[in-house]
Amino acid sequence: MKIGITQYSVSSSYIDGTSLIRRVSELGASGVEPFFAAANDALFSWSAGDIRGFTAEAKKLGIAVPSTAVGIFNCDSSLVEKTGQTKAVALIERALDFTAAVNADVMLLCTYLQSEPNTTEKKKNLLETIHRVEPLARKLGVAIALESPLPAQQLVQLVDAAASDHIGIYYDLGNAIALGFDPIEEITFVSRHLRAIHVKDSINKLGGLHLGKGYLNMPAAMDALKKINYDGWLVIETPADDDAAICADIELVKQFL
Repeated sequence: MKIGITQYSVSSSYIDGTSLIRRVSELGASGVEPFFAAANDALFSWSAGDIRGFTAEAKKLGIAVPSTAVGIFNCDSSLVEKTGQTKAVALIERALDFTAAVNADVMLLCTYLQSEPNTTEKKKNLLETIHRVEPLARKLGVAIALESPLPAQQLVQLVDAAASDHIGIYYDLGNAIALGFDPIEEITFVSRHLRAIHVKDSINKLGGLHLGKGYLNMPAAMDALKKINYDGWLVIETPADDDAAICADIELVKQFL
């Protein structure tokens, strides 16, 4: 297992690509996950030169880019609406192109809040959108990993219905706690579709806490991951702008590796 960190956790405000890589190196993580927060996110405006500078700095400092994260649809319901499908497909395809350009293997597709697939109709619409973008994901060699507030059983059923080895699950330990689920049990259930893990703590509401500040049993979670032979990325998604706390989060995870 390897330790990465989200762009969200590195800084609460936007910083350019080379500065992002340098910050990740300073904090002690081995990888970074660029984050699309909105349809007009600055990442979408990166030029070919910006991307070359970003990947060159990553190579120079030994920082991997295992994944990107699309959080656009947390505040945009087009992902689960029939009438929004064209818009959702266009945004996802742009994010997939970026993901491939920075040499990442996984694109997280977040389906929380306004895009929560909590009805049969919303699940159907989400799957239709996924089926439309899957050919591009396959062509680019990028896996789309769903992160959702659905219970593990329903999420696995959704991914099974997508019927593609390029569609998987991005599991979030802290969100599971906030939603009242047991991540130790769910890790085993989602294991065959698991592409990456977000690591943060939580108590009883969405929104991450630094490790040890909530109810997450980190030793038990790590033991569960080892039992399923998980060897992917653990991506820190704890609050930004407290370097000492973030470094402590990274060091705590390292103890289990």
